[in-house]
Amino acid sequence: MNALNLKFSNIKFARYSLSMFVVLLAVFLSVIFTKEGGQYSPPPELGLYISYGEGEFLINKSDTGWKPASYGTVLFNGDGLRTGNNSRVTLQSPWGITVRLGEDTEISVIKFSANDILLAQSYGTTYHKIIMHNDDSAFSYQVRALNNTIQTKGGIFDLSTNLKDMRTKVKILDGKINMAVSLADIIEVQKIGKGKEITVDPGNENLVTLSDITSDYLSSAWYLWNKQEDEKYSYAAEGSGVISVTGTQTNNGTSSATKNTNAGATSTSKTTQTQTGSCKPSLWVKKAATYNGIFVNWTTCKSDDFQFYKVVRSSINKNPSYPNDPVVSSSSNRSYANFIDKTVAFGMTYYYRVCVVERLGKVTCSNVASVTY
Repeated sequence: MNALNLKFSNIKFARYSLSMFVVLLAVFLSVIFTKEGGQYSPPPELGLYISYGEGEFLINKSDTGWKPASYGTVLFNGDGLRTGNNSRVTLQSPWGITVRLGEDTEISVIKFSANDILLAQSYGTTYHKIIMHNDDSAFSYQVRALNNTIQTKGGIFDLSTNLKDMRTKVKILDGKINMAVSLADIIEVQKIGKGKEITVDPGNENLVTLSDITSDYLSSAWYLWNKQEDEKYSYAAEGSGVISVTGTQTNNGTSSATKNTNAGATSTSKTTQTQTGSCKPSLWVKKAATYNGIFVNWTTCKSDDFQFYKVVRSSINKNPSYPNDPVVSSSSNRSYANFIDKTVAFGMTYYYRVCVVERLGKVTCSNVASVTY
């Protein structure tokens, strides 16, 4: 009987061992092959995971449709996240990245790796905190917003996008960012530091403006909540570079212009370039098919004696000047640096010049730029 019981026990142990092996194998395979919807959640270091949320927030996993999200859900390449009214969500990564979504906001993950992160914001408001642990030149954090791209190696910035008006606004709260602005087929790369706010608004007279962050924003519930959340963790932002604006524009294949600026936190100017000495601007133009007109852009004046910009145009005089030729645009705003001339006809060649009127009637004019529409 003892031998029989022992044999039966060995059989039961063998069956038990086999069952345990099958279970462990199944778990192992499920970890490898499970994509989404099961109990397995991939490790958060592979993506951004939801660490906090209130209200309604939905996730779209690789275009499978919007579904309610939950804490711990990880966003990978191709995934989207959306918030509803009176809702907000916090995304985090162990690499020192925090992204917060305000209400009525949608973002998606285009690329997420150790050194290359690219998000896209369709609309709404987001808050980005990127801690640069090491001075790693290979690291890049970017966010696409409408026709613009924001890039940084470390810092804090607030990004809002208005899809209806195609308006993008970025507030730099710490560190520095590079922002590639695309307007009328022209790309300007701007490097902007702490305390500044850049707005890209195709519907505004001045398409791109740079100003100081307002006290209204610093006292808003959105900012104060993000600040409170940030204070829960130690943070040191690292950035690099000085503020500069580079705009290269071809005029019939012959002309180009480059602008540089250094807008520190103490500057009160709203312009995006610094010019010493005379107030003579540089001008370039381009046919803007997107806006059905001619895009006119120039470097701005920093002189305290500034009074007006006068943009003159002629289809006959190849050397127009103020006040001898018709004025197509005028402004007393010193940061006014571009406009779209829609009063043009197809097939016509136009000659442009921007003149600065200073106190005591001094007039300084730019180079002449021409384009055929």
